[in-house]
Amino acid sequence: MRALLSLLLVSSCSLAVGDDPSGYDVAPDAAPDAPSRVELIVNEVAPGGSPDDWFEVYNGTSQNISLKDYSYSDSPDRPPVTFGGSVILEPGAYHVEFLTDDYPGFGLSSEESIRLYRGQSLIDEMVWLESDGIEDGALARYPDVIGDPTVTTNPTPGFPNQANTGN
Repeated sequence: MRALLSLLLVSSCSLAVGDDPSGYDVAPDAAPDAPSRVELIVNEVAPGGSPDDWFEVYNGTSQNISLKDYSYSDSPDRPPVTFGGSVILEPGAYHVEFLTDDYPGFGLSSEESIRLYRGQSLIDEMVWLESDGIEDGALARYPDVIGDPTVTTNPTPGFPNQANTGN
């Protein structure tokens, strides 16, 4: 099954440095074929996360990216929420953001989207429908970073997406 996807490609930019108290980051070593024209993409999302919903972003540039310059929302009607902490993603690195009722105050449903912004500009969005059936897994780009979003029963938060072997 494939889910709907809107991807806006932009050029890379250079940003500041910091650390992350809220999610976790993984050192870069994957997705060597990632297109360098993307700056930050939504690479995987788990709206039925256990215990919390989560989504993963990937730095597709050749420069560090400070997530303090980025925000996200689950709806064009909800004001975007800035990433917590002072997360810096090295080139080729992943970051997982957990969503709870406490922070950012919303979770993801079985039919929704996650929207990624830099300033006021929408730079990426991953959309899914209830009929996609991802409540027990995730929606992940496969091949990792460069592929279309695909339902998987093998979520890989913070790591390269793998082929679905759970069917």
